[in-house]
Amino acid sequence: MSEPASPAETEPSPDEAPEPGRREPVFNLPPVVLAVIAICAVVYLLQEYVLNETQQMTLLYDGAFIPVLYTGKYGFDWFLFTRPFTYAFMHGGFAHIAINMIWLAAFGSPLANRLGALRFAIFYAVTGLASVVLFWALHPYGEVPLVGASGAISGMMGAAARYGFRIDRSSGRAAG
Repeated sequence: MSEPASPAETEPSPDEAPEPGRREPVFNLPPVVLAVIAICAVVYLLQEYVLNETQQMTLLYDGAFIPVLYTGKYGFDWFLFTRPFTYAFMHGGFAHIAINMIWLAAFGSPLANRLGALRFAIFYAVTGLASVVLFWALHPYGEVPLVGASGAISGMMGAAARYGFRIDRSSGRAAG
């Protein structure tokens, strides 16, 4: 076994040492990622435990993306502008939201740390919108509502693979 070359290699520097009595969090998620998870969770809990069946159908119709409504056959309503964004906060069941939020935490965190809160939120909206555009292009007359953050999270997976997991080999930290 080799001995450390100097004491500095074994002792953390003063600026890296944790404060006495302070514990590191189990999940160190950026606030913007926690906010998206919280919004999705609140919407899901409302859907499951607060709204009655009629209210659930209204929320689904007004919040989910339904491609056939964008063909021009069904007239105009203001929700045509919001559905391409609000669908990403709705989920179809417990497994759906649980898996999406785990993937969001895993792939959204490095991206949020790299981009910052505002740019992360914009990126989330843009990737969600891109997934809606692709879904509409493939199913323009589809009547099945699209819900879930899977499209936005897929965009984050690609971006995190490209940018979020780069490491500066000299310091062992994420590259800036």
